[in-house]
Parts: sequence; structure tokens; C-alpha cells
Amino acid sequence: MSEKENTKENQEKVLKTEKPQKTKYDPNRSLFLTFKSQSEKGNDDDKYQLAAMYLKGIGVVSDPSQAFKLYYELAENKHELGMEKLGWCYYKGVGTNKNYDLAFIWFKMAANKSNPDAQFYLANCYKKGIGTNINQKLYLDWLTLSAGHQNPKAQIEIGNLYRSGTIFKKNLSKCVQWYSRAASQGNPYAIFNLGMVYKRGVGVKKNPEKAFKLISSAAQSGLVKAINECGKCYLEGIGVKKNGKRGYRCFKHAWKLKSYDALCYLGKCYQLGIYVEQDKYQGFRMIHHSAKNGSQSGMLELGHCYLEGQGTDKNNRLGFLQFKELCNLKNSNSFFEIGKCYLFGKGVKKTIQMGLYWIEKAIDSENEIAPIFLGKIFSKGKGGCIRDLSKSIKYFEKAGKDGNPEGYYQLGKLYYSLQNFRQSFEMFKKSSSANHHKAEYKLGLQYFEGKGIEKNPYIAIFYFKRAANAGIKSAKEKLSTLTEWGTEKKN
Repeated sequence: MSEKENTKENQEKVLKTEKPQKTKYDPNRSLFLTFKSQSEKGNDDDKYQLAAMYLKGIGVVSDPSQAFKLYYELAENKHELGMEKLGWCYYKGVGTNKNYDLAFIWFKMAANKSNPDAQFYLANCYKKGIGTNINQKLYLDWLTLSAGHQNPKAQIEIGNLYRSGTIFKKNLSKCVQWYSRAASQGNPYAIFNLGMVYKRGVGVKKNPEKAFKLISSAAQSGLVKAINECGKCYLEGIGVKKNGKRGYRCFKHAWKLKSYDALCYLGKCYQLGIYVEQDKYQGFRMIHHSAKNGSQSGMLELGHCYLEGQGTDKNNRLGFLQFKELCNLKNSNSFFEIGKCYLFGKGVKKTIQMGLYWIEKAIDSENEIAPIFLGKIFSKGKGGCIRDLSKSIKYFEKAGKDGNPEGYYQLGKLYYSLQNFRQSFEMFKKSSSANHHKAEYKLGLQYFEGKGIEKNPYIAIFYFKRAANAGIKSAKEKLSTLTEWGTEKKN
């Protein structure tokens, strides 16, 4: 048998033994063909769906140029959604070159047809001067119109404006109202924002449990920053029982989604030995890598690593420079950290005025630790600052009013030290109502001693038990010396 015949025989054997491969059914392909057929018949709504499939690669290989072509045809036919999407293509440079002038024109045409998304984009054009001149009035007009048409992005932005006080007068209650309107539509960013205001007590009473529930809901939608925040809640026990394993796994999941913030938090887990074997050097490497890839959390932690010598040599100057770089990104935590550097001369020449300037800036940016810090500085006269109790009271009160129960707790301690027991009692009461467990112990102590309030050992024991159950050591020790009637035990 010749070599040629032998090869032919082998090929025939292969054809006989080889099973035909089954083609996997793709329902999206069938849908794509249906939209394609209907769009060729002149159905613009089906053409719009077809363009979306080309854009996202659903049922067909992704082809942004073809999507752009279809959106252009729709826009020429005065199709409202087509005009908005064509403007978006020009704005983002999808399927065509970026052209802000044309983006503005098409956004305006769609906005005039009451398209909420186009109204939001048009507002953004007036805000930033994209394809037109900056015009704050028109920015607010179109933003309000879009929000009124239930655009969640516009509602979130109005909430942000009330929160920052940059254009509207600062009104935290209205901020929460707008976040709630957007969250009611299922927008994960709004749900996350709402969770954070309940976590921090911004415009509402602090509610850690509700905060965690909202943040967890946003995380389930795949919002990466919500997944990271869930991890932090698990590590710190905010609104949920402490669970290092679950916290670590949240960060691990977020890191798989390419979050460099998550890599920073994983680095912290290694430095502290949370659910992994402690390795400060590995933790530092992870934090360093996250910082160099633009993570603000990473940059902040890297500064702390240099100041404290965590996983690397202590270097105050590098820590200061890290915070300084982060200040350029308007990070409120970095304002606070660089303020402390100036106040105590870490990595930079000690300058009290500069230190106070940056910490005040952090307070204006809603950093909840900063007012407590300044309150303590002025109550004790530290950092080169002259002791000034009026300023101390002002900062503690601000922290309390802004929803941080630590502010009222510190104010209570200050009044107690000044033997103003009635005022200290009121402050501890406010703080304990927000589940501040150290305040519960102090409140119990005042009931036990009869300072600022009528002596009542039974109520004292009630507060001692609440504080003790939360792990307050001094409350446990006090309870061990008392009978169930609130009298001192005899030796």
C-alpha cells in the first residue's frame, strides 16, 4: 500500500471514530438575530437594543464602531435614547474619537426631550465646561430636573452638595433624604452612601446595625468599595459580631476584583496577624504595592508604616512626604495626619499654626477623629498649644453634635474633672444612649456615688452590667465588689 493510500485510510478512520461536537446553544445569539431582523425592517427600538448588544458583546463579538453607527442612525431619526447614547459615545470616545462639542449638542437635544440621563450629563457639561462654558445656574437647573425625573446619579450628587455645603447651604438631613430617594431605586452607590451616613451618624442618629445591613446590601450588588467596607465592619465589629475570617475573605474577594484598597487591607491583616500568620514585612510589601498603584488607603497606611516602623525602617520624613502627596488628592485623613506631623515635628519642622490649620481642614472635611484630637490637645495643653478649656469644650461638642458619641464622653470626663457633676452626667447620658460602653460605666458610677443625680445603686448596677457585658474591665471589677443590692461586699 502506497504512503498516499495509507494516509487516506487513516483519515477515513478518524472521521468514523470522531464524534460530532455539539454546538452550545446561546439564547443571546438568537435574541441578537431577532433584534437585527427587526431593526432592518425599520424598528428603532429594536435597533437601540441591537446597538447595546454590539457595544457589550452580547450574542455577538463586541463592536463599538458598529454600535456608534447604529446610535448615529437613531439620533438622526430623533430617537431620544439614541441621541443620549450618541452624546455618550462622543463624550467617552466609544466607537469614535472624543468630541466634547458634539457630545454637548446631542446631550442637550436628548435633555430637551426629558431624558433623565441626558439631563444629568448636560448638567455635568455645565459644571465642568465640557463643550460649553461653565454655568453654575444651568448646572443646578438640569441636575434638579434630572433628579426630579428619578435619575439616581443626580439624586446622589444633590445629596453630596447638601453634605459638603459647597453650593447649597450645608444640610445633612436633606443630604440623607436625597441619598434615600436614590437608594429606594436600588442604586448600589446610594445604598452604600446611606450605609456610611448611618455608620458615622451624619444627619441621622448613628445606627451601626442598619449601616452594616445597607453596606452589605451594596456589597452583594458587586460594589467593590462596599465589599471592602464590609470587611472593615467585620474586623472592627461595627454593626456585626467581630469576625477576622470574614473580614479577611471580604478583602480577598475585593482584591480578586482588582481593588488596590483591598490589597492594603490584606496587608494590614498580615501586619496584625488577622486570620493569617503575622508577617509585618509581607504586610508592608502589600501596602507599598497598593500605594504605588494609586490606593489612597494604601498611601495613608504606608505613611503610618514609615512613622511607626511597621515592616520597614522608621522614617518620619518619608511618612510626612507620603501624607503630603495624599493631601494633594484632598484626602481628609491625610489632612489630619499631616497636621499631627506639623504639631509634633515629625518629618518636618514643628509649626503649631500649620498643624492646627490642617487639622481644622480635616474637621471641615468630616474627619470624625480630628475634633476629638483637638479637644484633648486643648484640654491638656499638648503639642505646644496653651491649655484652653473653652476650645476643648467647643471641639468635643462639635464631635458629639456630628454624631460621634466619643465627643460627649470626653466632654463628660472634662466636666467630671472640673467637678461639674450635673453636666458630666448629662454628657455621659447622651453618649451612653448611642451605646458608648465606657460612658455607660461612668453613668453607673455617678448613680452609685450620687454625683449630679440622686443616688441609685440599682440603676448603677444596670449600667455597670451593660458596660461589663461589652467588655469594659473597670465595670467588671466594680461589679465584683458589689452585692446584687448595690452595697459593697464585706471581706
